[in-house]
Amino acid sequence: MLLAFAGLPAAAQYTSNVQGTVFDPSNRAIAGAGVTLTNNANGLISNTQTNDSGIYRFENVPPGNYSITVTANG
Repeated sequence: MLLAFAGLPAAAQYTSNVQGTVFDPSNRAIAGAGVTLTNNANGLISNTQTNDSGIYRFENVPPGNYSITVTANG
């Protein structure tokens, strides 16, 4: 069974990572901020939070146009 499929090419899957750092107006990193990544074409939403250094990361993001929204107290 495995040999029958060995010659078939695998479908290409391209993804990337989206990452950044959230700062306040005085240039201090914001820990625990909510970050939302929205695919503008299909409305798919992914959520994460910044770490203690204000860094967020979304992994395995398919190609497309996205919007990022950040929320934090204060």
